[in-house]
Amino acid sequence: MWVNSAATVLNLILDYAFIFGNWGFPEMGIKGAALATVIATLFSAFLFLLLISRKGYRTKYGTLRGWRLEKPLFMRVIRFGLPSGIQFLLDIAGFTAFILILGRLGATTLAATTIAFNINTIAFMPMIGAGMTVSILVGQYLGKDMPDLAQTSVYSGFHLTFIYMTSIALAYVIVPDIFIAPFAAQADKESFRDIYPLAVFILRFVAVYSVFDTLNIIFSSAIKGAGDTRFVMIIIFMLSLFVLVIPTYLSVVIMAWSITVPWIIATLYLTLLGFAFLFRFLGGKWKDMRVIEKDHLSPTLS
Repeated sequence: MWVNSAATVLNLILDYAFIFGNWGFPEMGIKGAALATVIATLFSAFLFLLLISRKGYRTKYGTLRGWRLEKPLFMRVIRFGLPSGIQFLLDIAGFTAFILILGRLGATTLAATTIAFNINTIAFMPMIGAGMTVSILVGQYLGKDMPDLAQTSVYSGFHLTFIYMTSIALAYVIVPDIFIAPFAAQADKESFRDIYPLAVFILRFVAVYSVFDTLNIIFSSAIKGAGDTRFVMIIIFMLSLFVLVIPTYLSVVIMAWSITVPWIIATLYLTLLGFAFLFRFLGGKWKDMRVIEKDHLSPTLS
């Protein structure tokens, strides 16, 4: 958290310098933004390298001893990590396609959609953090052969995020101006007059699917923590393509329906996604999974 906070501050400072040409730097616009991001990312990587090289970590975890390639462990990283990476790519690609297709309905629709997604992203991040925590705890407890504690940690994470996200969803419906106001501050008043009611309308859909997205984040994180990353990848591929992207394309491009239909489709997509991962979790197969069994530990880790 502290490393990423430091990198974000550096990124903001460099954005101010590189984009607008402040403090003697040339004005580079979007190129400056890209350069600032790259430098900040390298800075965070350097800080992490320093941290992992500390004496305490070297002594306790052998962080510098394990640099040699160990094929069995490396292949396990590929086995569990590659589907997880592809899943993330597919998820982002699906919603990118969704936004691009909605852009065919006009600039006003695209602006309102972008505002709604940006608002949701800010509120969404704490839930992502809870999902990461659940994934870590599931992996740790399964490694200790304590599946009951793993299950308890998952439900605890779900209760926490459900209360949080339900509160945010209610705020989307009851006081949408709180979230939309920052976008109106520097906008053209004439053009924003059309964008505002549409953004409020879209936030109601966001409010509905955000609650079901709690199922998606927590229970997908739980089974991924157990090593069930391939299932998550396959489900997201199937639902993203056949429930989100293709129906949205048909409704907007072929049928020329209003914006209500694609947002119903998006809500349905995230709802089905959440229940798919919930049912996979309830099935219990994840309890018998192990990312690294004890008899496969390398000499470095044992």
